Amino acid sequence: MSRRARTARAFVLRSLADVGARPAVGSDAPVAPLDPWVAIAAATSRTRDGRSPWHPEQVVSVDAALAASTRGSIAVGGVADFVATDIDPLEATDQELRRMSVSLTLLGGRITHRTL
Repeated sequence: MSRRARTARAFVLRSLADVGARPAVGSDAPVAPLDPWVAIAAATSRTRDGRSPWHPEQVVSVDAALAASTRGSIAVGGVADFVATDIDPLEATDQELRRMSVSLTLLGGRITHRTL
């Protein structure tokens, strides 16, 4: 089996989403940064540093990458675990996603981090 054929089976996010699965995106820490924004950028661009995308047919939307990076849902009366950012991730470029900073974090409805 060729290298291209083997690598075509790795990180098949789009293929999974297309058949109704909910893929999960995460980090390969400690060998990669423990940063969800880097994983989201990788899922939405399949590249970094201006290189050609790796298996671009597996690119997913930012919405799909965010969903693959989170659990649960937002609902009235639910536990408030979320973050706020200065840049809208849905409008961010690949490089902005990779450098995304979090301005506010709420866990269980309590502020645990704030830079505002």
